[in-house]
Amino acid sequence: MRGHAFHYDGGDQIAVRAAEDGRHETSCFADDVVIDFPSMATALDRMRQAFLADERPQKLSTTIRLSGHEAMTGATVPLDVPLRCTCPECGGRGESWTETCSRCDGSGDELRRHPMHVTLPAGVIDGTVLLGPMCPVENVASPCPDRPLPGARVMVHHTGGGLVTVVKTDRNGRFLLQIDPGDYTLLIDTGDDPSRTSKAVDVHVQDGRTTSVIVPVDSGMR
Repeated sequence: MRGHAFHYDGGDQIAVRAAEDGRHETSCFADDVVIDFPSMATALDRMRQAFLADERPQKLSTTIRLSGHEAMTGATVPLDVPLRCTCPECGGRGESWTETCSRCDGSGDELRRHPMHVTLPAGVIDGTVLLGPMCPVENVASPCPDRPLPGARVMVHHTGGGLVTVVKTDRNGRFLLQIDPGDYTLLIDTGDDPSRTSKAVDVHVQDGRTTSVIVPVDSGMR
């Protein structure tokens, strides 16, 4: 007889009554259990994901802008690196008792910024891309100098190796590149213009020094 309680009155009769009081006591204890032992389901899910997740560190990238003077002489710049840490309010559970943690919004972690300083050594390529010839015939009376080429894509390779980076020239045909000391080869991407050709220019960059270079592009005009 589920849901009933049996009570012996001392005689030959056994009284049967509904077990409402027992259910009431059980629900009270259940409330206490919920309060004393908050749910661990969310935390366990995060632990399971952490064990199964890819352990390779995530690569972060950013752009650091330098003035011409800083690029030539070197500089130390401040940088904030974002780090994901366990929420100190809920200890990573994502909840505080029966409520969602207001600090991390139930995620169990929070994003903090770790301040650091990055030293950029002085090793600079100060270059200009010139397009020429600009006239079929050039003479003293009618000079026709090469002109700067704005928006040109300068491909920087390790000499005898792979591509390091690609930079674009400004409206004056110039580019300024902070780079590690070493030997590099510069080549201009002429795009879909078959008349233009570019010859590779080798550059040796020294630590603490600026290397000036002119990269010519043949216009194909004859």
